[in-house]
Amino acid sequence: MSSAKNEADGGHLALGSPQGSLALGLAMMVLFFHLIDRQIMAILAEPIKAELGFSDTQIGLLTGLGFSLLYSTLGIPLARLADRFDRVKILSAATAVWSGMTMVTGLTSSFAAMLLARMGVAAGEAGGIPPLHSLLADLFAEESRARAFSIMQLGGPLGVLVAFLGGGYLVAAFDWRMVFYAAGVLGLLLAPVLWWLMPEPRRKQKAERDARLPFWQSTRTLAASPAFVHLVLGIAFAGMGLYATIIWAPSFLIRSFELPIEHVGLLLGTAFGVLGAVAVLLAGFVADRARKSDAGAHASAPAIMMIIAVPLSVAGFLASTITSAMALLVLPIMMMSAWQAPALAAIQNVALPDMRALAAALAMFVLNLIGLGLGPLLVGISSDLLADRYGAESLRYALLVVPLAFTLAAIFWLLAARALRRAAPPQDQSMEFAR
Repeated sequence: MSSAKNEADGGHLALGSPQGSLALGLAMMVLFFHLIDRQIMAILAEPIKAELGFSDTQIGLLTGLGFSLLYSTLGIPLARLADRFDRVKILSAATAVWSGMTMVTGLTSSFAAMLLARMGVAAGEAGGIPPLHSLLADLFAEESRARAFSIMQLGGPLGVLVAFLGGGYLVAAFDWRMVFYAAGVLGLLLAPVLWWLMPEPRRKQKAERDARLPFWQSTRTLAASPAFVHLVLGIAFAGMGLYATIIWAPSFLIRSFELPIEHVGLLLGTAFGVLGAVAVLLAGFVADRARKSDAGAHASAPAIMMIIAVPLSVAGFLASTITSAMALLVLPIMMMSAWQAPALAAIQNVALPDMRALAAALAMFVLNLIGLGLGPLLVGISSDLLADRYGAESLRYALLVVPLAFTLAAIFWLLAARALRRAAPPQDQSMEFAR
């Protein structure tokens, strides 16, 4: 094993240290390929529909519930393994599986075959995020955790940038199948790099590990925390708006404004990728600074972002020109990216150390069932139901599901912020588990 993968000695890494930078760089790359392989369907929806004759509801199933059911279900047992065994090996194997199944997606020619392939991607990705969150929570101290998560989360908008921009040009130059092949190959190259170079912090001694709470008792402990419950529900509804927008925004611009697919990729890739990356970085740093004086800042900051996004997203989806639509949607798109770092860091802050991967998996379970599972699907069903009345413009009105979801997210995060403040000792506002 490479010397770069030395175990941490129980202390925390500094954000700018060589090993800290290595860990954050690799974490960002994991999320980068995770988002490419998951969201590549968004830019390819219209070409796939044209060739294979899928409906909006079927696209919603492929990108939503059909993907999220397996992803959510497998995430919890894989997270339980990650709380007990080598997280880096689990993460590396998961990366190889989801990348390989992304390539398989390019070989399919029917709805059933593509659904099975996307379920294979989901099975691999289920083993990725919980171990990654647990690793970062152990590697970096609580006072810098939102910043660490914001750096990791940069992989998200950059992945969407490459998926939209690169996917748009690749499908225009070749076909939609080539996009799946290219994305899968690149992800496969990352898996062995993770295996050898990602640091794995030393955890508790065997006697302490053996004393860990059983699964159901750990789950009940987390569910007894009002802060945890409200954080997770906020993440779920914010995810519903996020995934519905990512999946359907390309089709919205193509149908309502008749833009070429490569132009759609450029516009949305820039908005989600470049501006989203800026928002992610700022959110982590601002939330960590605000938390010094407000224990609820990691939840109240995302709530404010959603409140800003609601009226602008309504106006953007109803706009009559491409210029006004993009101008109005830019800030909501930035907010969709920015909420993730502080909210996900807050999940790790309220979880006991031996429950961190499980806490992440439970959050991902609810996020993916409600957010990823229902968001794209509800928009797809609504679009089909509205098609007789609005024709090609039905998707525009179906996307009003997004601001409704953002409103619910803001409500739950404001409740989470209140619970976090109540759980923090007044003398130093440091976090402890909210029992």
